[in-house]
This record gives sequence, structure tokens and C-alpha cells, in this order.
Amino acid sequence: MTTTIPVSWEVDVTSGAPVSIVSNGGKFVTPSGSSLGIGAPTVLSTTATIRTRLSESLSVPNSVVISALRRGLKQFRYQRIFLIDGTEYEAFLTLDIKGMLTKVDANPAQLQVATGRSANITVRWTGQLAGTIGGAITVSSSGGSFTTSSGMRLGSFSRNLSRPVTGSSVSFNETIQVPRDVIYRAQKLGNARFLLTRDFTDGFTTATGTVALNITGGSGGVFTINRIDLMFPDRQRLRVVDRGERVKVIADITYGGSGLLSANWEIATTATSGGALIFQSLRLVRKYLSGFGRVELESPQLPVPTAGQYVVRLRINSPALQGDIPYIRYFVTERHPRTQKKVRILAPAENVLLAAGVRFAWAPVPGAAYIQIEVYPKQSAKPGSDKLVAGLAVPASQREVAFTRLAQDRLVPGRDYRWRTIAINKAGEVVATSGFRKIKTP
Repeated sequence: MTTTIPVSWEVDVTSGAPVSIVSNGGKFVTPSGSSLGIGAPTVLSTTATIRTRLSESLSVPNSVVISALRRGLKQFRYQRIFLIDGTEYEAFLTLDIKGMLTKVDANPAQLQVATGRSANITVRWTGQLAGTIGGAITVSSSGGSFTTSSGMRLGSFSRNLSRPVTGSSVSFNETIQVPRDVIYRAQKLGNARFLLTRDFTDGFTTATGTVALNITGGSGGVFTINRIDLMFPDRQRLRVVDRGERVKVIADITYGGSGLLSANWEIATTATSGGALIFQSLRLVRKYLSGFGRVELESPQLPVPTAGQYVVRLRINSPALQGDIPYIRYFVTERHPRTQKKVRILAPAENVLLAAGVRFAWAPVPGAAYIQIEVYPKQSAKPGSDKLVAGLAVPASQREVAFTRLAQDRLVPGRDYRWRTIAINKAGEVVATSGFRKIKTP
């Protein structure tokens, strides 16, 4: 193998008279002057009266490069002696040795590792070179790293691989342990895969080999979502709120196996929820789950800009969800409609003790979609003007309900409260209200 380089030698002649310029050949030497080999006997000659150039195509034999490499050199020189008008002048060209390693392939290019335990993987690294150098170049690697796809370091390992190159490629086989904590860290960062990389060098250039490691379910088996239950923080399935009130939804999820849960919180607003539901994305959720268990995910703050019905869902991207996507509704109310009917309360009676088994009942309200029971502090100066301390909403088709334990826990024991019932239509308007009644907590 020979490398050919175009070279131009510049000779500065200042005498003004014709001068003979001759060079009978050159040689390759180390920076200190030791010989590495003789170049092709290319004669350069001319006669000049001013500055002139002599050009040649310099052939650098493979044997010269090998000789330089074996001496540990990264550059060497090509030297010529020019005879100018009977006087010898030395000139030289510095040649940098360029690395021949162009890339490193990994076989296989991707593997699977399971959560919950370390994994042993076998990889064959193959370095590709630009040509054949006959054993003068050694390709080596001191170790490797585990990183995310974005380059965040998860861990590393040290094991030296080194081999002289005898052809146009060089290969290494090795078994690598992927630590359990590395897999766990990748999961915690929300990654479904991470990378194993090794940097190889021939002493001049560096090339990186990469294996993609895909995380699969471990001892838990196939990753599945078994159930999703949507509710409000008070565990109710329906909520009626005023404009400007803070509202969020909780997703109670049971799952099996291990893997990455990817989901989107989405909402259909009043513009679409009356007919075909057109959902808009609120937030992407990515969370690694392991084993068999249960997890709660909280939605972002939900919008309450105008009165009406809102539909919220958690759409699962992966793993595949069997069955329909669950959703939950809430209503934003308009508290001051022009006309308002009365809700007739059937139970409980005035000043009743809110003990277990006490049920709230009311007469049907035409045009109502939902009924909400509202509890306020006793010392309200203006009915409905103070803050709601507890509430419970149900579809209007329901005629009675008992307070849930969670709603009742919002009330202070031994206190007097006032409560009422309101009826809300599908547009979120309060179409009927009852009068206030007193109630006591045990």
C-alpha cells in the first residue's frame, strides 16, 4: 500500500542571473534525522532567474509508515537536498500519520435487559480500518460506559481490550455485566432504553461502538395495566365547582409486571363535550413501574374558565390498555342565573346529627343534570357567600345519597353547620336551590 501526496517545493532565487536547480531524490527520516527509507528516485531540475516552484507526486510506502509507527512516532519527515548553483541546501516536509480506524460496529446492535436484576450480555466489537497496515497498528479500549440516549452517564466499567491489526478489521468478543442499579437509574429517569458504549482507538483516531439496551419486565412478567379508576381528591366521581376554583383529578392505577407507563392527561371542554368529544392534551406522563402494585397519578390543575361541563381522561399510550379509556366529569357553575327554581328537601330534618346512616333526599328537579349537596360554616353572614367546606355531587337521576367518609372527615367534630342542595343543568348553570338547614357533627 502506498500513499501519494502532491508536493510543491519553492526555491527562492535572488541573483538575477540564470541559476541551475537540481535535486536527485529524497529520503524519509525521523524528526531527529534517522533514516526510515529512501523515496522514489524522482529528479527535480530547472533553471531559474527568480523565485520558482518544482512539483512532484510523492509516494509514501507502507513500509515507511510501519517503521515510523514501530518507533512510536506520530509524524516523520521527507527530506530533499537541492543543489543550487553548486551549493547544497536541505529542505524537508513534515508528514503527520493519520489514524486508520474509521468505525466500530457492535453485534448485536441491541439487546434486552430485565428490571430487578443484573444482566450478562455478550457483544462482538468489530473495528473497521481504512486500509491494511500489517500489524503496525494496535486497536485498544480501556472500558465502557452506560448512558441515556441524551448522554447522561448511568455507570461505567473498566476492562482493557487490545489487539494488533493484521488486516482491514479487528474484532473483540466480551461478556459484560449490566448492573441492576444502572437499569434502575435508567428507569427512574423515564427511559425505555439506554446505551452501552465503548471508545476504541488506534493511537490516532477514536471510534465508538454502541449497543442499545431495551428494558423489559423482570420478575413481574409482561407489563400490563389492570385497572384505572379516576376520581377527585375527595374520592368523588363527580365534581361541581365555581369559576376560579382549583380542581385536579387522581388516577388510581393497578398494574402487573415492570415497564414504562406512558400516558396523556386530556380534557374535552364545553365547546365539544356536549357532542362528539374532542380532547386536548394537558400533560404527558412517563413513569417506570416495577413488580405488581398500585400507583396514583395526579393531573395538572384543570381549567375552569367558563360555566359548563368538562370531561377529563388519562389516555394510556403504553402498555396497551384493554377496554375503554376511563373518563370523569366536572361542572363549572354559574351561581347567579336570571331565574331559579326551588329544590324540595325530603331528608334529613333540621338539626339532625350527621351520624352513620344519615341520608340526604330531595324531590326531582326538571331540567337538572346533577345535584350537589353543599355544607357551609354556621356563622355565615350571607347565605352562599362564605367558603364551601364539604360537598357531594351525584347525577340528578339519583334521589338520595349518604355522605362519604372522606367528605365527612372535612367537617370538625362537635360543630354546627348549614347545608343546602343545588341543581345544575348540562350547561353548568344552577337552575334550582333549596333553603339552608342546620346539621351537627357528632
